[in-house]
Amino acid sequence: MPLMRNIISAVNGLKPEQRDISEIMKLASDAYSDARDAAFTDAYLRSIGYRSLEQFKKEGLNDLGKDGHQKHMMALYEFDLKVALIIFGYDNQDTPRIFEVHNPGKPSELTWRRYAVVGSGRDLAWGSIAQRSLPPEWPDITYRLLEAKFVSEDAGVGKTTTAFVTSPERGGLHEFSRNEIEKVRVEWKKEQTRPTPKAALKVITAHEVLKEILRD
Repeated sequence: MPLMRNIISAVNGLKPEQRDISEIMKLASDAYSDARDAAFTDAYLRSIGYRSLEQFKKEGLNDLGKDGHQKHMMALYEFDLKVALIIFGYDNQDTPRIFEVHNPGKPSELTWRRYAVVGSGRDLAWGSIAQRSLPPEWPDITYRLLEAKFVSEDAGVGKTTTAFVTSPERGGLHEFSRNEIEKVRVEWKKEQTRPTPKAALKVITAHEVLKEILRD
């Protein structure tokens, strides 16, 4: 939450004409790096007398010697904040933008893709969404995103996760009820159990090796 508040505060400090995507991505990246540095300081440095990473970088080598200093610098290099963010909104040209920020503060713009995925079910969700093109209609897009949620639940996401809709007109986040999600899940499960298309099976079973296998 402190990281999110810092990013929101930094972006809100920009005038509308300053809200270029590159500037916003830089602010988000800087806030992430600052949060990571503070978390590393709390986890590793305060116990040995350093109140900031900057202080450690200036004094650590003399205080701890080469080996001790190198040990903590390696820990810093490997330190993972274990936070990934999706940030979206409108830039100074009223163009919708979306980007991710990952450890150690690396931003990646994904406006061209129209969607982003973070979390433990990321790979499964990516696969679900990417298997066919996203339609332009919002109800269809919402179904596809719920479909990605269902697919990724076995990766530790869990069925208790939910979905929200946000819009400039309504403001805030508007949650899908558990009942609504479960109704969509029922229809999705029906879709998963549909038989393989007969035309596809005809082509597959005509393959010379499969014909021999089936004959045996």
